[in-house]
Amino acid sequence: MICEKCVYSKSTKQEIAIFLKGLGMQIYDNMNIMCFSAKLDNEIVACAILNINKRAIELDLIYVVPMLRFLAIGTNLFKYLKSYIFDNYPKTNLVIKFNSKYDKNGVDSFYRKNGCTKSIYDYTKYIIPFSCSSNILKIKHKYFNNDNIIYSKHITELALQDKLNVYNSICKYHIPNFLQPFKKVINMIRSYEYFYFNYKDEVLGWCLCYLDVINNININITYIIPTFRKYQLGFYFWNDIYKKVISNGDYIKNIVFEFDKRNMKLYKYYYRLLHDYINQELDYFIINVSGY
Repeated sequence: MICEKCVYSKSTKQEIAIFLKGLGMQIYDNMNIMCFSAKLDNEIVACAILNINKRAIELDLIYVVPMLRFLAIGTNLFKYLKSYIFDNYPKTNLVIKFNSKYDKNGVDSFYRKNGCTKSIYDYTKYIIPFSCSSNILKIKHKYFNNDNIIYSKHITELALQDKLNVYNSICKYHIPNFLQPFKKVINMIRSYEYFYFNYKDEVLGWCLCYLDVINNININITYIIPTFRKYQLGFYFWNDIYKKVISNGDYIKNIVFEFDKRNMKLYKYYYRLLHDYINQELDYFIINVSGY
């Protein structure tokens, strides 16, 4: 069988980049990427790309050249990388991440045949052309006046007391983990992670965004302290980030809103606010891979 003639191994990022470039695809410069390949007669015919972070190793891509699909090359490559990961990173979690651009049933079928659990929903992205951003930000917030001066601090500018105030807010309002700040983001070119305070130095909330390697500005977390939610401060935060991005001179292709559809209140709010401008809506799914 052809799959048995293939040589499966860990590969360099440069080697996979050349292979993908020949297919009109590209790999982005990220030191946290790990690559694997299947070679036939010393030529790459399949590859796998994984991202390494503190919480998990994420399998982002398995690609087999079209003429050699359905010959178990992808299956054998997955088995090889799975064995490599659990041998060399025994305490880590291996997860498969994919989005609704792919055939969910097909992806589930492939990985279930290889001993994995069924995929579960993770989060959704609304992708909006950056040229539409100013239209979204036209709504004015109701908080800013001479008595309620708002100022922002980048995450790197926070003093110890600022951090303590944020942590106290997290404890006081039982803010869930997925909305908490101070998480490391990979595949990032520039951080736009800002915290907002009033003249009393009270924490109003935070807006955590980052510019990724494909020139999208990702609005990862927007959180308003419950006491201040009636003032539409989210629009102030987004407008402030928008101004900072423009003044910094970064080229932005899209603005990406990330949220959880299972939070129906948030989902309906985002849909009502953004649906006229959405260029692409993607649901993301994950599959947890067990060891031996």
